[in-house]
Amino acid sequence: MDQSGRRDVTPERRRLPGAIGYLWCRQCKARFVVAGRRRGRRDTPAIELVVCPECRAARRMVLPPEVGAPFRIVTPKDRTREEQAP
Repeated sequence: MDQSGRRDVTPERRRLPGAIGYLWCRQCKARFVVAGRRRGRRDTPAIELVVCPECRAARRMVLPPEVGAPFRIVTPKDRTREEQAP
C-alpha cells in the first residue's frame, strides 16, 4: 500500500486463445513456428511480412488460416509457460 491507502495493483496480462502454424523459409529452407491470435474462418488469407529467424530474410508469407495478427516467431530459445519462473 502507498500513502493514499491504495494497493499497488499490477494489471494481469490476459492471454487470448491462440493458434500456431508452421512455415518454412524459401531461401534457407529452415522450418519455424508462428504463434498468433486465433482468427475466425475468413475468405481471404492473412498475408504478412515475416522474417526468418535463421537467415533474417524478410518475405511476405501467407499465414495459416487459423493464425492472425498480432503474431510472433517462436524459436527453441523461447521459454514455455512451464519453464517460466513464478
